[in-house]
Amino acid sequence: AAEECSNTGTVQKHVETATYGSLFDVVVLTNSGLFDVTSGLLILGDGSLGSSTTPTITNTGTIQGGPGTMIAVTGNLTSSGNILGDVMSLQGLSNVSGSFTANTTVIANTATFTGSVHGFGDLNVTGTLDVVAATLDPSDLSSLKLSGTLITDEELTVSGAFNWNGGTLRGVGGQGSLI
Repeated sequence: AAEECSNTGTVQKHVETATYGSLFDVVVLTNSGLFDVTSGLLILGDGSLGSSTTPTITNTGTIQGGPGTMIAVTGNLTSSGNILGDVMSLQGLSNVSGSFTANTTVIANTATFTGSVHGFGDLNVTGTLDVVAATLDPSDLSSLKLSGTLITDEELTVSGAFNWNGGTLRGVGGQGSLI
């Protein structure tokens, strides 16, 4: 595995079928440019090809995926940039202070959002999601699967299915509810 990768330009990922994935297996990935996924799957920071260190991804640019794409961030993510995509899977420790938009969001570890969230879409929380310091606009979820912990001080509206398979829905300071 490469030790470091820095993107200041544009990395575009495109394949003819969505079943193929691309993997950035690096210890440190820094993006101040654009990661543009037009089809298929992009895995950032996998670490499975030889490093015993958890990969670190720093985004001050834009990570975006088009319709039918999936971006899986498997390392630890710090993002003050923009993240937008169809399916976003955050599998490492994540601190997102920039803008975030997805049609489907998977939180598999601990994720703290402090920036503008323009939609989680269908939300699946198996880890811990803290949105207390985030600006949720809108605060609507298409659906919610909760087996982890969701921490909020906002009123959340679930317009579709709500599957609560254990875990915790926690309001802060007497605030936060689910409608």
